[in-house]
Amino acid sequence: MNISEKSNVNMQTGEADWGFKVPDTGTYAFQFDEGIDIHEKENEDGVSRSLKFPGHIIDHDEFEDARLTIFAAMDRESGERRVADILVCTDLAGKFEKKFPNEDSLFAPGVINGLKMQVPGKIILLGVEKVTGKKGSKYEGKEMTNITKIGRYKAGATGATGSTGGAKPITAPAPVGDDDAAGW
Repeated sequence: MNISEKSNVNMQTGEADWGFKVPDTGTYAFQFDEGIDIHEKENEDGVSRSLKFPGHIIDHDEFEDARLTIFAAMDRESGERRVADILVCTDLAGKFEKKFPNEDSLFAPGVINGLKMQVPGKIILLGVEKVTGKKGSKYEGKEMTNITKIGRYKAGATGATGSTGGAKPITAPAPVGDDDAAGW
């Protein structure tokens, strides 16, 4: 498996733009939580499936523990690109390429199990935009957060670069799980 080919991360900036062109409202340190799993949602075409990556903002006075979820659509190339970007930004891409050299899909059952074991506890930078649902939509008037990009976390960086302030220095968490015990 070659995750670098699937990833959209700019190797010079360490960021992956996921297609949102929005005003810069803030970049926060984001830590992945346990609970990575397949999310199914009914729609007019049947059932859509996404891989969900829950997490929370860390080391920020105003938004500490704010919960956000990254979704990667399992039936779209952009979903696979999101998973690849997460692996690149968490420095797990090489580990997954080595573990799954003949796997073509990041949504294969073994890869998903590996994501569940390896990603929780990892930190990335998350670019977000606060938006209000448009008139006439089912989200009309509701305030929401759009995730606009992700990037590599650098130890000693500051939690936020947006106008909200409140950032604290970040220290890396202890690793989650035992690689040897999990067959990694």
